[in-house]
Amino acid sequence: MTTLTIVPRAGALSETQLKPATDLLKRWEQGVGMGDILSLRNTLADPPFCVLFAMPNPQVLANRDHFTSLLHGLVVQGMKKSSLSITHSAGAGGVATAVGSWEVDSSFMGPMRLGTTATLINDSGRWKLATLSVGPQLPQERQ
Repeated sequence: MTTLTIVPRAGALSETQLKPATDLLKRWEQGVGMGDILSLRNTLADPPFCVLFAMPNPQVLANRDHFTSLLHGLVVQGMKKSSLSITHSAGAGGVATAVGSWEVDSSFMGPMRLGTTATLINDSGRWKLATLSVGPQLPQERQ
């Protein structure tokens, strides 16, 4: 899975400034782990909003209600693990992006390590999730 988010270097956000955005992703990690998805709907950006799930068959969801309902349905079937590791984050102005991996173990799909890329926007001082791409993480080549 390949996604592209362009963040200019000019006016780059510091790690401290990015923390509220990455904290929002951690709230999603906890929400998935505890089965509390529906309360997170208001952290999704107003349209345009888009999620790409590339497992097992690619799905694009551009409706916040459909996304939260679908994810809630998967989570309530039994989530044993939800662990998000953010390896890179960057931002400028009102846009931030984070890349990492999300390890989940559900009764429905079993254990998975998913490559994750998120783009967040600052909407009147509150970070909101604008795009989320999740798919199987390919093994990295050793150099």
